[in-house]
Amino acid sequence: MVVGCPGNGKSTLARQLADELGLRHIELDGLFHVTDWGSATPEEFRRDLVAAMDDAPQGWVTCGNYLTMCSGLHIDRADTFVWLDLPRRTVMWRTIKRTVRRSLTREPLFGNDIREPLGNFYRWDPEKNIIRWAWVNHPIYRDKFRRFTDGSSPHLTVHHLTNPGEIRSYLSGEINEPR
Repeated sequence: MVVGCPGNGKSTLARQLADELGLRHIELDGLFHVTDWGSATPEEFRRDLVAAMDDAPQGWVTCGNYLTMCSGLHIDRADTFVWLDLPRRTVMWRTIKRTVRRSLTREPLFGNDIREPLGNFYRWDPEKNIIRWAWVNHPIYRDKFRRFTDGSSPHLTVHHLTNPGEIRSYLSGEINEPR
């Protein structure tokens, strides 16, 4: 499982890990968001997540933050928890750059026919503006994921990565010890 605030590089790291390990990459945003930014129901989301995990007999790597909606489905089946916890300034810079690029290029998101609407730049509601979402939720995600570092989920090897150098070291196998 790869988790963290938007802009931390969850999807990029999860894809790289899945490729390197020969596992399936499951992007939780792709299961949750449907055409025109509609959302799957919790039941549909959980059904599709279980099907994606079951369809990956060699294993899987998820990216996304749907802990409550997942109801523990993938936490219970995971063996590794990678928390990307980059500084807010880094997350914001990455989120702004990515959002502007996606809006201008009309790049489809999450393997679906969803695109970043230009109008969302003008919305203050974090539910409609990913830049605002990243700003508001950065400390919330930090508090939410901190609990996994206390050893209360003994079946998980937890890696808390706080800068791009640690992420590169983790990916290259230099960081093997959980922290």
